Order: sequence, then C-alpha cells, then structure tokens
Amino acid sequence: MLEPNPVFKVLLTIVTLHYGTFGGLSTRILYGFIGLIPAVLLITGLVIWKQRRWRMARGESASQLRAEETQVNRLS
Repeated sequence: MLEPNPVFKVLLTIVTLHYGTFGGLSTRILYGFIGLIPAVLLITGLVIWKQRRWRMARGESASQLRAEETQVNRLS
C-alpha cells in the first residue's frame, strides 16, 4: 500500500487548519466568533474615544477627566 508523501501530510494539515474543517461545524462556529472579535474591539474603542472627545468639547479639561476616572476606579 502506498503511503502519502510527508510534505503532502503537512500541507493537508495546514489546509484543514486554515479552513477550520478539522473539527467540524463547532470549529467553524468558533472561528466565526474569533473572527468577529477585532470588529467588536474596534467599535467599543471608537465609542469610548468619542465619549472622551465629547467631554473635552464640553470644556472639561483632561485633568478633570483623569480625576473622575481615578475616583470611579477607586469606587469599583
């Protein structure tokens, strides 16, 4: 019986990892959620950044914002 070339085995393993087919449907679903994480982080980061910009536009200084954040962190 012929055995596949070791290089072919390595390539087959890489392809199955790349497409997420090694673990079936559950792995594909997991890969989907992992793929969405950067988008969620981008959106939440933009929201936090925009809130700070709004506060600064209202005239609050950066030192006041830092003092408020420190006070909130101490309470939690």
